[in-house]
Parts: sequence; C-alpha cells; structure tokens
Amino acid sequence: MSARLRSIARETESIVLAGRYRTSEGREVSIGPDVATALAGTRLHGAGPSACSKSPP
Repeated sequence: MSARLRSIARETESIVLAGRYRTSEGREVSIGPDVATALAGTRLHGAGPSACSKSPP
C-alpha cells in the first residue's frame, strides 16, 4: 500500500473515532450518530459460529 493510501486510511480512522471532521471551509460535520447506526446494523456472517456470535438460548 502506498504512503498516500496509508495516510488516507489513518485520517479516515481518526474521523470515525472522533465522530466528526472539519471541512476545508472550517465547518464541522458530525458523523457520530451515523457511525453508531452503521455499527448497530453491522453483522458478521461466516461459515459457522464465531467467537463473537451469541449461542441460541
């Protein structure tokens, strides 16, 4: 991976962790609620049970 792509990945991770970013015009954009919604809707589907899956009752 190129240094440019690594830099973009680091910046993206920082933005997601912070839940916001600032545009080049200085305006702050909040993405926290959208990230939380995406995280809540994320599911892992594999070939079988994984260490993070819950067993049925």
